[in-house]
Amino acid sequence: MTTINGCNIPEDLYYLTEKHVWARPEAEGLLAIGMSDVAQHLAGNILTLTAKKIGRNVPKGQGVATI
Repeated sequence: MTTINGCNIPEDLYYLTEKHVWARPEAEGLLAIGMSDVAQHLAGNILTLTAKKIGRNVPKGQGVATI
């Protein structure tokens, strides 16, 4: 794991740096997704999260959640 400016950057994830998100391949062709440590530091306290349904296909470039 790399640390840059106090933010952890795991090297086993795929990053979309301009959106501050990551993806990790899981079993059966699914992806685990999340916010980068940089995004979490920028966001501060997160009050609500609304995610799309698990298992739903999402076209490239479309949002999967509203924070």
